[in-house]
Amino acid sequence: MRAIAVACPHCGASLTVPGDAVSVSCQYCGKPAQIQRRSRILQVPRPLPPTPSPDYQVARQRVSPAGFLPLVLVPVVLMAGLVAFAALRARSRGGAIKSDQAAAARAGQPELWWGLDVPLLADLDGDGTRDVVGLVRYVDDGDRASIAAFAGDTGALRWQTERVGTFSDANQAPLALTASHVLLASIDGQVRGFDRRTGAPAWTVAIGEKVETFCAGDAPTTALVAAADDRWWALDAAGGKQPSTPRLRFDRPHEFQFKGLARFLALGPEGAPDLCAQIDNRTWRAPAGVTSIDSWETLPAIDGMTSRRLVRHPGGPIVAVGDRSPGTPVPMVARLDGKRPRWAVEVPASDPLTARADDKHVALSDATVFVAYQHGSGPYRVAAFALTDGARRWDVEMRLRPRGIPGLRGLVAADGVVLVSTGDALTALDDATGAVRFRIGHE
Repeated sequence: MRAIAVACPHCGASLTVPGDAVSVSCQYCGKPAQIQRRSRILQVPRPLPPTPSPDYQVARQRVSPAGFLPLVLVPVVLMAGLVAFAALRARSRGGAIKSDQAAAARAGQPELWWGLDVPLLADLDGDGTRDVVGLVRYVDDGDRASIAAFAGDTGALRWQTERVGTFSDANQAPLALTASHVLLASIDGQVRGFDRRTGAPAWTVAIGEKVETFCAGDAPTTALVAAADDRWWALDAAGGKQPSTPRLRFDRPHEFQFKGLARFLALGPEGAPDLCAQIDNRTWRAPAGVTSIDSWETLPAIDGMTSRRLVRHPGGPIVAVGDRSPGTPVPMVARLDGKRPRWAVEVPASDPLTARADDKHVALSDATVFVAYQHGSGPYRVAAFALTDGARRWDVEMRLRPRGIPGLRGLVAADGVVLVSTGDALTALDDATGAVRFRIGHE
């Protein structure tokens, strides 16, 4: 079977497909494309070599102008149908596709994809609602990356920086927030500061090593940088850099010498001067503002449940996530009072024996705990439980497009919503009902 080399019309990636294929899906951006073939209508006949007989006749294809009509009308009809279908979907979702994104799509501009596991949250305009800040990517435009801010109540774009690199580069380093700036650590050992109200570039400071994490500084406008060489630096609002005292990190259990659980349980709302209060998006630990500790240390015993992770806001309620035990593992969540459980419930609403969950996919608001799970390889679901008594408030299925990046990447509770990242989009669910409030990114 002959193979042909083609380029993806969406992102430009090189694809190799069988010669008889009529369509292909790009392994890089996930978008489908039809394989263009030569048309007999447009094919230009090559002249035959001279023949010894002058009476030999060569048939010529008669091309009628009417033959070109389908080539002109079919794309027009298809484009009109796609535009009408997109408009109908937008209306049926209560405006989930924002007008600025829809206008950009109609104008042929690159499509915005959400680029982080979960966003950072900050009230950028003083209206009392925390806004969404994160990395966005444009797969169709060289996979360029930018930092963008969106309104926390509607998802409307507030500002966006210029290109900060390719997504593969920008996604390898943490993004953080202080009271004055958005901080982006690059893979070449620099930290760039952007004004958090406008996104305008402010300063760049050389760290000389890759940044592992950002922690809160001694003042709201300062940040502490933990570098890969174990050196610590304090950054001020003007981009000044000074050596700093190291802080203990819950993601590095050897630093606590098996005393991490006691420190976690005693953590009050004021924090502790020797601990790292996370302000970045390194969600393999926990979303910014949430402290977590996993089972590298023996966690409190809960009857009928094995704890995998504890999460809390400093000074707030402690929530355990894990599995039912003994028996077939079933995702469970519990509320602790100190080391004693107040309540413990199974996460799946049905078919518990087929359910599974990642212990990092949990979020907390003041009144609710949100947990993501799935049945086998089926669609992800997000369930909400009241912190007071564990009552199930709602349980909804997350819609994932077949063309999109599969899977669930993380979730974080904001003001009135829980934000769920599916790798290329960020969906805001109403924290009281589970209904979709808005969506940012790949539609």
